[in-house]
Amino acid sequence: MAWNNISEHFYQWLNPWQPHRSFQPSNAPSQWIRNRLVRLYFWSNRQRAIRYAPVLKFVKKHISPEMPVLEIGTGCLGLAPYTTRNVIGLDKRSNCPYLPNMSHVRGNAINLPFPDNGFDLVCSLDMLEHIPSETRMNVVFEICRVARRYVVIGVPCGKESTLWEEKARKRYSELINSNKLQGLDKDFLVEHNRYLFEHVEHGLPEADDILGYLRDYEYTNKRSLKIRVIGNESRYIWYMSALGYMRFSHIRAFLTTLAIMLLNLPASWLKLGGHYRLIFFIELNQDSTQ
Repeated sequence: MAWNNISEHFYQWLNPWQPHRSFQPSNAPSQWIRNRLVRLYFWSNRQRAIRYAPVLKFVKKHISPEMPVLEIGTGCLGLAPYTTRNVIGLDKRSNCPYLPNMSHVRGNAINLPFPDNGFDLVCSLDMLEHIPSETRMNVVFEICRVARRYVVIGVPCGKESTLWEEKARKRYSELINSNKLQGLDKDFLVEHNRYLFEHVEHGLPEADDILGYLRDYEYTNKRSLKIRVIGNESRYIWYMSALGYMRFSHIRAFLTTLAIMLLNLPASWLKLGGHYRLIFFIELNQDSTQ
């Protein structure tokens, strides 16, 4: 049997997407325990948890709990597993799992099916690098168009992050071409690391690219923006995490996860290796003169 990392096995055992007879709402204690275990699983996903942590803090501070958040390019999950507030998630895929606080919308980020100023907060994380560079400005314009107050855009940025991805791809290629990997092992590894090659197709944006799109939107739409940029996730931590997804040993995967959890805060504080991702927090003037 192929062994992937320990959180993946926990996911398979827990299987939060399917109804469990032993966890029906009438069995309140069991339901409470299962809900907590589901959340524990998602927080054990180190790459995703590190990515969303500052966004959750920003949402909690600026948006009232009853207001939904729109997320563009959620993939299957996005922000929803980390919060109890309602999330509307737009993505091109439609075979997404069920989460009680998430509504899926199938669509394209270039032409969002939502009205102007329709949401207090719109976020998009690690999505822009998956689309052609010539369409990124249009996507940023669309995200700002449907936001009333705030936009959060997170994206891997810069030449140094590109170099670290190249290192991860080299290790990936060595492992995937190894004679030790066959069948399900190889299929699992391909699926969990395909994003590395999607990034090659379109390239990572530069911080100045994103700021340029935002300034162009501001000028074109006569809508003033306040922009704050923070670094997110040490490149060393990202690289360790990427290698962690290439492990099949329970012990090595557990040690990788534990090391990342312990090292992430000091590594981010010390900016070890620089930041893999930048997150742009944008406040929009509510009075648009379009």
